[in-house]
Amino acid sequence: MESGGILTETQLREEETNQILSNSTEQLSGSRQEYLNAMVNSGTSIYTLTIHYIDSKGNRLTDDYVGQYIEGESFEIRSPNIDGYIPDYQTVSSSDTRVTDGNGMPARNVEVNITYRKNSIPKGEKEEKRMKNVKTIVAVERERERESYNLDKRKNIKEHKKQDKAYLFFTKWIKVICLVFCALKSTKEK
Repeated sequence: MESGGILTETQLREEETNQILSNSTEQLSGSRQEYLNAMVNSGTSIYTLTIHYIDSKGNRLTDDYVGQYIEGESFEIRSPNIDGYIPDYQTVSSSDTRVTDGNGMPARNVEVNITYRKNSIPKGEKEEKRMKNVKTIVAVERERERESYNLDKRKNIKEHKKQDKAYLFFTKWIKVICLVFCALKSTKEK
């Protein structure tokens, strides 16, 4: 590599590239683009990940995500929040087998569609509807308790009435028996 202690321009570039490759992207003093440029200069291919955020009819809901990665590089991209919509996937990642083979960015460009469906209940109404449901459930439970109490009360009243009827029936018969007994006793005494 050296000829008389002096590096050629090509050798210097290769040495700088190797140094860049040995450092992680966080340790690079430059931006991600500088890192990618260094990778291209070293002969490494860069592949593009494009994520389209669409509705069920294929209409674009927000700007696409476009990122550049080298083969095997990891990534995880969260689906953006879009008012009134819910995404079919919350994240797209390099370990997702829908996108890659599970081993980072593949050696090809990748396009992914994240389809959003309309949220049937707008955010503000969700809490209101939930509270209405809770109030309804509480009201129904209270009504059931009242009905149960009233039913128990009615059963108790019926039982008491039955007991009262039996008491009255037996009381009348006891009076009749007493009168008959007294009448017989008085006839015997005469």
